[in-house]
Amino acid sequence: MPPALIIVDLQNDFVAPDGLLGMSHIPLGPILNNLRPICQLFHDQGWPIIAIHSEYDRARPDDGDALEEVSNFTSHLSGTHTGKRPFCVPGSNGANFHPDFEALLSTVSHRVMTKSQYSAFANTGLEQILGAPQPSDSTPSKEPPSTSLALHPNTASSQTLLGTPLYFAGVTANNCVLASLISAFRAGYQCFVLSDCLGATSPNLLAASLAVIEKYYGTVLPSTFATVSTITAAAHTSRRILYYVNGSIPSWRVMMALHLKGIPYTRKRLHVMTTPKETRTAEFLAINPRGKTPTLIEPDGNILIESVAILDYLHADDESRRGILNNPTARKAWILEIQRFHETENIHYVFEDIELLYKESRDEPHIRKRIYDAYVATTTELRIWERYLEHSTFIAGEEFGLADCAFFPCLAYLVHRGFDLQKEDGGFSRLKAYYECVDALPCAKDARPKGYDKLGTSLFRKVHEIAEELKEDKVDELPGTFFEAKMRRA
Repeated sequence: MPPALIIVDLQNDFVAPDGLLGMSHIPLGPILNNLRPICQLFHDQGWPIIAIHSEYDRARPDDGDALEEVSNFTSHLSGTHTGKRPFCVPGSNGANFHPDFEALLSTVSHRVMTKSQYSAFANTGLEQILGAPQPSDSTPSKEPPSTSLALHPNTASSQTLLGTPLYFAGVTANNCVLASLISAFRAGYQCFVLSDCLGATSPNLLAASLAVIEKYYGTVLPSTFATVSTITAAAHTSRRILYYVNGSIPSWRVMMALHLKGIPYTRKRLHVMTTPKETRTAEFLAINPRGKTPTLIEPDGNILIESVAILDYLHADDESRRGILNNPTARKAWILEIQRFHETENIHYVFEDIELLYKESRDEPHIRKRIYDAYVATTTELRIWERYLEHSTFIAGEEFGLADCAFFPCLAYLVHRGFDLQKEDGGFSRLKAYYECVDALPCAKDARPKGYDKLGTSLFRKVHEIAEELKEDKVDELPGTFFEAKMRRA
């Protein structure tokens, strides 16, 4: 599909002095001055121009999960402008496009779409109008390996995956534009924002929004950089993004593998010596809930985490997986299966220090703190797996698979050692149901260790005693401090 220009909410309530923002309205003149030549460029090339028009009606029913990918980031961006000051009420002058913007639209071919939430992709059909963000291209690439568009450049017939470039303009940068761009990013589109065609109610909000977009979601550029040649080049470039930490061995190995395979990608460096860590921001946790690098986003929007899983994916035999890669549903299931398989190492690792209870040094203060830290880390890890079971019976889908074979023994060991899935840390109802389901399967029964027909010595009763003692001693260290230091060393 061709590139598209998406202009968001240039309506009176936001950009007119007599709109709802009043004296705080966003000046429209500078935005339109920079937007005019861009609109003309898209018009001349026959590329779509989409003008987004918002209507926020208090009587409109709640759209619930209509913006699931953004609501996972923040509930704010999944909302609307209704509230104490409802913006863009249907039928009001504030909901109309500004007359100067109407005049601009009259000179170019365009389409108007109406939305009821911050994101232009929520219940609007915009994605269907734009077309799939990854069109197929079976034409063999003539580029050298370092710039080849194919997923595996050495295979001339490999399917090329391209993320259709979308260029965003309009207001407000920190609300509707950002929510729309995040939705587009999650759908697999390449996202560009025209920095001088964007507005917010304050310079600080505008600058912060641009920083978030550049760091996590897309490319920020002035309108003068958007030319026919640069836009055309973007339309023929795969969108593959690697979030990495400089000097991190897991990130390092993936970057080497991508280079070795001649696979082009965009690097987005995250810093972990900042407060807060950039891997722990809400924006990045929406991409990878573990807050870890490397994180690889493929051109079709699939997200891969865990370095070993990414390496397995990159180095899988082309011939054996070509059928999977050409089937979007099978491809997504395959990625999830190998990812969950490798994620199971996390639960094994965090539990390790609880077994210090078997050591003679278990009563030393620093050892007791390590045991407690491991307990905190274990419950935190299990909470992630609890969320994974929200939409499926098994770890990676509706079929029992390799990931379950790797995960269930870890969970069964915790249960055997006294971890109560019903009561521990507020309860893990989905994991409990999962445990009972898998434990009844023939393969689980056949592989069950001797002596596991009944519970073993409870380690967690002792962990609870340690936790109570630490509270009484008023330990100043925050839970998890030792564990986090251990993870950094690893």
